[in-house]
Amino acid sequence: GNHEFDLSYDDFQKRLDESSFDWVNTNCYHNTERGIIPFSKVTTLEHNSEAKDLEFQAHMSEIIPEIKMLNVANNRGQTLDIGFFGVTIPSNPKPYVYYADMFQQAQYGVDSLKQLDADIIVGLTHVDIEMDQEIAKSNQDIDLIMGGHEHNNMSIQEGHTLITKSDANAKNIYIHELTYDFDNEVLEIDSNLLSINDHTPENSQIAALVERWDEVLFNAVRQVSDAPYSVVHYTNEPWDGRDAQSRSTQTNLGQVITSAMAHAFDPPLEGAMVNGGSIRLDDFLEGGITPIDFFRVLPFGDGVLKVQMTGALLSEILSYGEAQKGDGAYLQRYGLEQGIDQLWHIGGNRIVPDQLYWIAISEFLMQGYDIPFLTPDNPGVRSV
Repeated sequence: GNHEFDLSYDDFQKRLDESSFDWVNTNCYHNTERGIIPFSKVTTLEHNSEAKDLEFQAHMSEIIPEIKMLNVANNRGQTLDIGFFGVTIPSNPKPYVYYADMFQQAQYGVDSLKQLDADIIVGLTHVDIEMDQEIAKSNQDIDLIMGGHEHNNMSIQEGHTLITKSDANAKNIYIHELTYDFDNEVLEIDSNLLSINDHTPENSQIAALVERWDEVLFNAVRQVSDAPYSVVHYTNEPWDGRDAQSRSTQTNLGQVITSAMAHAFDPPLEGAMVNGGSIRLDDFLEGGITPIDFFRVLPFGDGVLKVQMTGALLSEILSYGEAQKGDGAYLQRYGLEQGIDQLWHIGGNRIVPDQLYWIAISEFLMQGYDIPFLTPDNPGVRSV
């Protein structure tokens, strides 16, 4: 997914190297001084010879393939060839990443799998649903697209192609049962969205992983708080940090966050905004609030900037954010409201186009990822 590239190259490569599963990647490449090359997973092989008391390490490099074929045999000796390709949305640009055109690369992946006589073609995608639909329309040889990026489950039939996505944060998973008739070369797909909840039996291996990562989180929070589980605030009203709400409507948790951003400066600023997609809790907070909760809500560790801009640009930003309902670019706001006249107000007063305003903004937003025109180079931005 695009958030693989939130990391520096060194950290990204470490995460890639320690993964223990297979990858397929059809449109993301390593941008190097030698040119554009595929990413590679490097495995370290340790050797210990007792006879000579020698120890050495060997490194094996495995190129991440653009396509992958899975061969499955039945009890009659017939082999089914299932082909996979995978494309990712280019929304997290980094100097070490080259994003090839996802639509062209999806076509390339499908054509390559057809040349290998794949019986079934599956797309593993991390793109907007509209992009999934465009890929499916252009490549009706795709049988199934197992998608991501959106945080809500869906199942859409686009011509011959079934597109499915499960909810974020392991609330459920899609299980696809593929039945293939060799005689007639007909595929049937039976898809079931399985809920993961309190009634789901605990898996001991997963529980051990959770415990290990809870310890990592605890140690990380201790770098900024001596007591990660100490209660620093108490709320009787549940704070709404659910994904769908954070990306579509003004929430009380969004108010808490943006109010804190505005009051991080002295004197406090009149307005603040943050993209709803940065709120990752996907749950309610209630009762005692701890430093651990801060990291659960805002895991990216983004900075807060004090930005002076024209009223014209401020109104344009707010209108753009309002139009992004359902997407991570929807804005949670403090002190900024749309009046019944459909015009934007700050502190209860109508925003004046040629007047200057100081606004608290997340550092991520000022990089133009969610709102393309919101960068320090915009003429409406006077100071950061």
